[in-house]
Amino acid sequence: MEYKLYIIESPNINKVYIGITSKSLGQRFSGHKRTARKHSQKYCSSKDIIRAGNCTIRLLETHNDKITILQREKYYINDVYGGICTNILKNNLGEIQ
Repeated sequence: MEYKLYIIESPNINKVYIGITSKSLGQRFSGHKRTARKHSQKYCSSKDIIRAGNCTIRLLETHNDKITILQREKYYINDVYGGICTNILKNNLGEIQ
């Protein structure tokens, strides 16, 4: 299976969201926007970026190995965009790290 590592960003806010999907980027972006529009209690860490407007989704990397893509996601969240990343990093079991 091919996994895509992506970033959601907007020139209107100093935050980014890093994510992984096996869907097309268009499908995943639609899901983020749909969740951000809802006024539910469920928190979407990409919500602030999407609501800031002019947001885009951009492919960073692709990998076929789940472990590799998770390691790369962690690298981008902690080392590349650590100061402005909105993600809550979780391990493979869904536990906050």
